[in-house]
Amino acid sequence: LAHPWDTAKNEWSRRPQVAFADAVMVGLSRFRSHAEHFVSAREKILEDTAALFRANPPGTFTGRGNTKRDVQDRIRLYEEMLQRHVVAE
Repeated sequence: LAHPWDTAKNEWSRRPQVAFADAVMVGLSRFRSHAEHFVSAREKILEDTAALFRANPPGTFTGRGNTKRDVQDRIRLYEEMLQRHVVAE
């Protein structure tokens, strides 16, 4: 999951991105009590993750912006997406 969605190719990138991995790991760690649900909702979470890349400016999740605010924003966006899956339980 550290491989970002490539909006130009409409597929998962082969090149992992540390900035994206950070957002994923922080987001998942905050909802670790829902780990089993996330496993069962894997395909939908992947779809929603790709949608995050399409809905936000290029570089949002790949670290083009690396200020404190940029890091907080990408973590927040990923957490909000995961939160929707927690609520859907």
